[in-house]
Amino acid sequence: MNDVSTSLSGQPVAQDTAKRPSHGLWTGHRLALSHSLSPNALKTYSGPRRRLLVAAALVAGDVVASPGGALVAGAAATYPVAAVTAAFLIAAYFGLGLYAGYGPSPCERFRLRALGVLAFFAADLLVAASVGFNVGALAAAVCTGVLLLVLGYYTEGIIRRLLVQRDLWGATAALVGCDEGSSKLAKRLMAEPELGLRPLGFVSEDTDQQPGTLPLPFLGTLRDMARVGEQAEVLIFASRRRLTVDETAWRSHIGKVLVVEDAQDLQSLWLNTRTLGSSVGVEIRRGLYVAPNLWLKRGIDILIALPVGLLVLPLIGVLALVIKTVDPGPAFYVQSRVGRAGRPLRVVKLRTMYRDAERRLEDQLGQDPLHSPHQPG
Repeated sequence: MNDVSTSLSGQPVAQDTAKRPSHGLWTGHRLALSHSLSPNALKTYSGPRRRLLVAAALVAGDVVASPGGALVAGAAATYPVAAVTAAFLIAAYFGLGLYAGYGPSPCERFRLRALGVLAFFAADLLVAASVGFNVGALAAAVCTGVLLLVLGYYTEGIIRRLLVQRDLWGATAALVGCDEGSSKLAKRLMAEPELGLRPLGFVSEDTDQQPGTLPLPFLGTLRDMARVGEQAEVLIFASRRRLTVDETAWRSHIGKVLVVEDAQDLQSLWLNTRTLGSSVGVEIRRGLYVAPNLWLKRGIDILIALPVGLLVLPLIGVLALVIKTVDPGPAFYVQSRVGRAGRPLRVVKLRTMYRDAERRLEDQLGQDPLHSPHQPG
């Protein structure tokens, strides 16, 4: 059902509470709070203080994860070496923008972390070559890089979840427009707070427009951009056709303006913008398809896969033994997958189901009338 809430500009606005997502940071008492946010409350969760807290939490996570990865990777690692590793990676991540407190998405953050670890790997190889390079040093560098990437990424994931729960993760944003496209975008950002944008409400383009049902408060019109700019860190346009930066950005003093276009079939990584006269082009980088890069990728895959494969062989053996103990029979099974150019691949996997799993499922469903396949729905 709809209820009526008062916007920051003092206008009553119908709020759609029935369709609001029921999870994450928008549940419980926070759901009610989002309909009555005052300017002071909004400032509490935005601005330099929030970004500083987010950066401090992320740096603390890397301070813990980076030395841990360096120490676990090899017996030769010492605490001074681990400290240097942490300092190098933190500086690299800072330069890549991971501590900015404003996005990017988890997938992009993983890519940026991989670039930072790759820079550390290259520096580590240079140091090893200066003192005498050997296969052991190469294997240690590879293992260290893999552990740093994995531990750092999952540590960041834990910290990100804690920050989301405390309404600190993501830059506060105001959406321009009160139509269905803007509402859909707001709901998606609320449902996926890890994307790094926390919508506060809507701004109407037309000063005479009366907004209808909205999933968030109505912040005002273009005349109120000065006040909106005190609360929001990012201004979002749901379409490029809405973009009137000269009309809104200078009034709001918001330093970041984001234009969102629905391009579901377009890759989201490795994109650059280019100015083409009066037009803006989106350059899609697909350098991986260039022949020399394919050979380089294949070499890197082998260089990493072989040492890591040898490293996890004992673990695979232990898991196979556990599987055979729990359910006698083959510990591995083979499945067919579609590979490059449509060629089929045979993939060997550890068995994670009982051999008679289908019969066990039927027995379980038969014992539970509510989930019985014969129960009329």
